[in-house]
Amino acid sequence: MATAAQTETPVVAPAPTYKPSRLPYPATVVWGKFIWPYVGAFTFYHVVALAAVIPWLFTWTGLALFLFGFYIYGTLGINLCYHRLLTHRGFTCPRWLEHVFAILGVCCLQDTPCRWVAVHRRHHQVSDEQPDPHSPLASFFWGHMTWLIHVNKDLERRELYERYSKDLFQDKFYRDLERRLVWVWINLAQWAV
Repeated sequence: MATAAQTETPVVAPAPTYKPSRLPYPATVVWGKFIWPYVGAFTFYHVVALAAVIPWLFTWTGLALFLFGFYIYGTLGINLCYHRLLTHRGFTCPRWLEHVFAILGVCCLQDTPCRWVAVHRRHHQVSDEQPDPHSPLASFFWGHMTWLIHVNKDLERRELYERYSKDLFQDKFYRDLERRLVWVWINLAQWAV
């Protein structure tokens, strides 16, 4: 026969609620030093985007091209290629298709595949802890764009690449993109005009 202690419903402590605390900014950020190409690109594209609210500049074709471009460049270039394929190696595809997807990512002006992958792998190594390069726990804007415009000594290219994206540098295509990215941007801009 069961005793009273055995028949009582056990008391289960409530699961602790996770409340993320505010994370300090990385100590290696140089606050007075800006990465001007990023500042210029952010400013330019946001000002140009505001032009869409001017009635005589709005077109349905422009809206359709924006949505199409957002899918092609953002979804296929950044989410699929830079993130899932290159950073996490979540799937494989023919090398030529990987390179096409990488060019689509370059069109988003989110830097080279090697740098993007290196920073994102670094982020995953220390996610939401110090020295996460772009944790939203520091602040919303820090996690989404402010981290890009301030110099961060922890993200110096050579050391970052050697540790986190060495595998990409084994491919001549990615080495060339890294070394000749300005020419890629110029060629892509010619097609856009």
